[in-house]
Amino acid sequence: MYRICLVIGFMLVLAAIALHQKSMRDIITVKSGGRKRVLMQKSFVQIIMQKSFGQIIVMLIQLATFLCFVVLMVTGFYPAMFTGEPLSGYSLMLHATASPVLAVCLVALVLVTAQRNRFDRKDWDHLQMRFSWKTFDEHSTISSATVIWRKVFFWLMILLSLPVMLSIVLSMFPIFGTSGQEFLYHLHRYFTLLFVMSGALFGYLAIVSQARQSTR
Repeated sequence: MYRICLVIGFMLVLAAIALHQKSMRDIITVKSGGRKRVLMQKSFVQIIMQKSFGQIIVMLIQLATFLCFVVLMVTGFYPAMFTGEPLSGYSLMLHATASPVLAVCLVALVLVTAQRNRFDRKDWDHLQMRFSWKTFDEHSTISSATVIWRKVFFWLMILLSLPVMLSIVLSMFPIFGTSGQEFLYHLHRYFTLLFVMSGALFGYLAIVSQARQSTR
């Protein structure tokens, strides 16, 4: 059952990305001289040199979060997806080691990017325009759907991280009995799937938002 949910979850994420790409092709490439020019032409060193110290710290936090995210996803989902065996051995050790690091990274990520991902007036104006509640002139500053969904999935990822962490921590204590611990274990697995789905979509939309911003 859980394996089926994993497949459905991953397919939904891929479908959402494909649909977004189909409707927003001009975000990834821009037209230049009648031909399409792919973004990200600068080297990694050039990009780093143009960043301030604070921006570099944010990038390092994002990189650490991404690495922990990938490690936990691979070690947690691979057994459930392919072997059907419970997590054990070195995979369990790696999973348990990366978990608290991810928790710290998520806290740091909220501290450094909460301002950027807060909902503001421009988001509300976009919703009013989308649902024809209000009209705006062409010079109005209105948020895009990509930015709004990025913010939605950011906060959804942060909220889902709470039951993900609490469920596995509480299952380590003999408070709820054997059946309660088993329930918390399954709760941890399903909330983790939702957490990964929201995190993957947030990461994708964050990259797309950055690509759009670099073309302006």
